[in-house]
Amino acid sequence: MVGTSPYDIFINTNNTVFVAATSFNCIQSWSEKNITLMKNISSNLAFPYSVVVTINNDIYISNNISNYRVVEWTSNATTGVNVMYINGICYNIFIDFNENLYCSISNEHQVIRKLFTNDANTTEIIAGTGSAGLASNILNIPRGIFVDLYFNLYVADCNNDRVQLFAQGYVNAYNYYRKWNIKLSDWNCS
Repeated sequence: MVGTSPYDIFINTNNTVFVAATSFNCIQSWSEKNITLMKNISSNLAFPYSVVVTINNDIYISNNISNYRVVEWTSNATTGVNVMYINGICYNIFIDFNENLYCSISNEHQVIRKLFTNDANTTEIIAGTGSAGLASNILNIPRGIFVDLYFNLYVADCNNDRVQLFAQGYVNAYNYYRKWNIKLSDWNCS
């Protein structure tokens, strides 16, 4: 039902499933225990790679390939609103508990954040330097991201075969995967 290359899945607190159906240029959703498509968001989307849904059912979608932005669809909207402009493909997005928006930009080797506490469309780099590398402050094709209750950032640093923890306020990371002895080099991150 989702075509080829579904890139992301999100399940909200009501157990509604949202899938970034990249080959169809849309976000599809199904309610719990139902195979009938509930919602299909496709207006002005191009290769959506990631989807996140907030507690109040606002949907954030990374809209990629020449568009390079994140779009917000409020719960009953018929069109999306651009809320973040980026310099490359946003592979993964995340909303923290303060409703700040994060995006991993793989080709820029960075994770950026937009604070929604002001009306300005400004973003800040919170991980990575813009160049690929191995040092603790550098990323190489970051993909998955997660922010915990303490606003610590976890990054799946794909081409470095590691998961890094950037503690809030620090630019250097702790190579978290070594703590658990996970062998990430066998995973395919392409």
